Amino acid sequence: MNKSAENLNSFCYELENSYYKDNDITSIFQHGVTPQNILNTSRIIRDKEKSRFLKLPVDFISPIKAQTKVSIKELPKIAEAIYCSEDLKAALESIELADNEDIILRVLGPFSALLENVDTNTLFKWLCKHKSEMHFALEKTTETLAAYINSALNKGVNIISFAEPSALAEVIGEDRYKEFIIYYTVKLLKEIEANLDKSIVHICPRTSFQLERYGFVTREVISYCSDSYGKALLELAQNNNIKYIGHRCINAENTKVDKIYVLKLL
Repeated sequence: MNKSAENLNSFCYELENSYYKDNDITSIFQHGVTPQNILNTSRIIRDKEKSRFLKLPVDFISPIKAQTKVSIKELPKIAEAIYCSEDLKAALESIELADNEDIILRVLGPFSALLENVDTNTLFKWLCKHKSEMHFALEKTTETLAAYINSALNKGVNIISFAEPSALAEVIGEDRYKEFIIYYTVKLLKEIEANLDKSIVHICPRTSFQLERYGFVTREVISYCSDSYGKALLELAQNNNIKYIGHRCINAENTKVDKIYVLKLL
């Protein structure tokens, strides 16, 4: 990324690029969203960003998305379908076409995934008015997300980049944050931990700090000198005693580091 943001102790960088206006990307997808097209575009993006990683899935969608008003009765169907789309299936298939390339799978947490499909005001109101339905939807989203991640891990993905950017305790309140965000984040991590073999989950600092704050993870600071954060993550992924890393933005992959924040679930 071009410039770091002055927040989260300077660990959090700007949002990832979206390539919906990039003709190099959109021209490829005019011929369909296929595994090979996804792989080709991820390689182009890797070169554009001077990254060492293929980053999946490719973001070629406008950040201004038209969110349709939906009813609470439609929520279970929406939740079940989020991580079962044909585009995401194609992204998983593209992993098998990669030629021993380092891959990051980027995933949104259950709440943020729902928020991409239901307008913000409606979903926030449902946290109060339809708690049982929200829990059911988040449970289903967590279940399908775990299956999606485990499939990627089995195909050889090195790093899972997890973020829950749409959920802030300051907005929905601490009690609801712990009930609807933290609970399902921890549940998800536990459901994929057994498959983390020579791979790690990198947790966005917006979430990792909260997990530590509320007592769901412990933090160990280890000395680790590397000329790039991304290189350090790849090396540490080979250590099966390390499952989770956080408190620093993964978009800082080209930044030199002298320490790493290793997290452990309690």
